[in-house]
Amino acid sequence: MPCEVADALMRAPRLPRLRVQLDSGYPSHLVRSVSPVSLPWIQLTHLELNGCFSPPMHMMVALASNVVWLKVLVRRGTGWSGPELRIDTQPSISTLIISSPYCNGGPMEKYLDHLILPDLRQMTLNQPHRSVISLITRSACTLSSLNIETPDKSVILGLLAVSHALRELSITFHNVHHWGEMVEDLRLRLGMQLVPMLRSLVVHTSFTPDTSIHMERFADKIQSRWIPNNLSLGSSGIRSTLAHVRVVYSHDIFIPDPVLARLRRFVAEGLDMALLDGLNEDRDQLL
Repeated sequence: MPCEVADALMRAPRLPRLRVQLDSGYPSHLVRSVSPVSLPWIQLTHLELNGCFSPPMHMMVALASNVVWLKVLVRRGTGWSGPELRIDTQPSISTLIISSPYCNGGPMEKYLDHLILPDLRQMTLNQPHRSVISLITRSACTLSSLNIETPDKSVILGLLAVSHALRELSITFHNVHHWGEMVEDLRLRLGMQLVPMLRSLVVHTSFTPDTSIHMERFADKIQSRWIPNNLSLGSSGIRSTLAHVRVVYSHDIFIPDPVLARLRRFVAEGLDMALLDGLNEDRDQLL
């Protein structure tokens, strides 16, 4: 495996994309095999690393300074066993995808605490934690697209609070309480302007069929971002530009007729919105 990585880089000097599997038995060999800076890491623009987060994984990211798309799949691993990390600035990375089993703690979080991504625009996370908030703040980047799963309310609110230019938000909920809380928090009102430039909202849920969902609050949130002069938003003059909404449910949900009428009115006014069945996404409850 380590030799295969080195061979791929040396034999294909214009190779732009590389996917590396880091199994638990390989890290020490990998350090000796592919750490020399003489290897043409600079040719890479897309890098995917899969395995336990370790010093070799950190080394590869640091050497591939022209990477614009980075995907890290942390499958397993314990605490960081390498040297103390230094702050690493990656000026080219615009897309970051992280899949980690750790909600908090773990080597991935430690790595994010030492990373600066000034050009970051798109981010996908399956386990957002507070180190991501620090990453966005420290990088002073203009995050425009965020895709997150199983969000913790305090973490996601903190993340949205520092993502002022966010235009696309996709969230997957597994807890109906998180759904209700986030619907309320995303409603624009005086003194509360989370992601005021949001244009696209995509929500996936996996609730059980007997779950009660407050669709009235959802309609209130849509209305607050759809009607330009619905609210006085203070002296900043910021107005929402929401134009695209998709909600994908794991089962049919009950929507009271008055709420359904409100949602259909938004569609008639020009809002691109659909409520879709996860098992049959051609079926829109608003049609």
